[in-house]
Amino acid sequence: MTAAETVRALRQYTGLNLPLKKLVHIGANTGQEVEPYDQADVEGYHVEAHPEYFVQVAARCSSARKQKAVLACCDEASGLTVEFNVTSNGQSSSLLPLGRHAVAYPFITVTDKIRLQTTTIDDLINAGSLPADPDWMVIDVQGAESRVIAGAEKLLESGKLWGLQVEVALDSLYEGGPSFERLYTDYLKPKGYYLKHADFNLFGWTNALFLKRWWRLPDEDMAPLHRHVGLDLGEGKNIALDGHCSQSSVSVWSTHAEEARNAVSGFPHGSYSFHTQIEPNSWWKIEWSEPQRIDEILCFNRIDGDAEVRERIAGAIFEYSPDGSSWHALHTVGEVFGGVDGSPLRLRGPIEARAFRVRQPRSVPLHFDHIRLLQRSTG
Repeated sequence: MTAAETVRALRQYTGLNLPLKKLVHIGANTGQEVEPYDQADVEGYHVEAHPEYFVQVAARCSSARKQKAVLACCDEASGLTVEFNVTSNGQSSSLLPLGRHAVAYPFITVTDKIRLQTTTIDDLINAGSLPADPDWMVIDVQGAESRVIAGAEKLLESGKLWGLQVEVALDSLYEGGPSFERLYTDYLKPKGYYLKHADFNLFGWTNALFLKRWWRLPDEDMAPLHRHVGLDLGEGKNIALDGHCSQSSVSVWSTHAEEARNAVSGFPHGSYSFHTQIEPNSWWKIEWSEPQRIDEILCFNRIDGDAEVRERIAGAIFEYSPDGSSWHALHTVGEVFGGVDGSPLRLRGPIEARAFRVRQPRSVPLHFDHIRLLQRSTG
């Protein structure tokens, strides 16, 4: 998969409006991804083990705006001396001997062996060679993916990395490499990453996409992706907790008759908190006994489901009522916004409201994840 295809795949298959600003690419080869990452305005760090290939990577990075070349042989531990197998096509070079690869691709052979000193991704970060806060990592190291991942334990546990693209094989193409099942269940799933997309080719390998899970488990106050994106819940008192919530209708997708309250309680979680019927002018509303000053509104769209589901919020009107009967439009949704992925809708006040509502004039159901109505101290 080329870098341009990688960037498109991230946007197509993640289904989340997550940031892709800083990327670490392990196994840069000759730097084929340098130009596409730069054109996509992604800050890229291209790590290559082979000194001769690295020269080409560095040359390409020198003429790019936001790309950096790093010479390093990434492994599960630092300070080891390893034998690196150089292949006739270059791209199949690996820390591991050719196993099934030699049968699947008999025209590709090992032409040289060089000795290298290893390091780890965590140690490269500690040394300042790699950033401590990448959004995404690409690992393409020809069968040694599990070893590279084992050397990135601190990065994976930090929650800063929200996804990876990893070359995987159902049965390893290289001698001693992990199967896809083992790489997933033993290395990535325990760190909170789930498989988002994998389309294996005829030879049983692919570039798989793994994402940090965004949902909350019963014993967690906030889901992993919330912590990763540093979810901004706004400042001030959430006066939505003091109001009475209602909705225009309940539906077969509703959890109970009083579910409207779900939209203001707890934390955003990525799915819907309430769900109206398919009807024109569906609404969710909150009312207070006395007018309230609202300084900021944060609304989190659901991010589960496909694009059609998330786009149902388009055209919704955010309205407030000073007296509980007359309504004034505050905002109409144009571009669809996100949620726990770090891109909720943020509206600034102040406004004085006895009631506030979100109304959808289109004949689609209204549903979203969470809403906060914040009042800041004036003292």
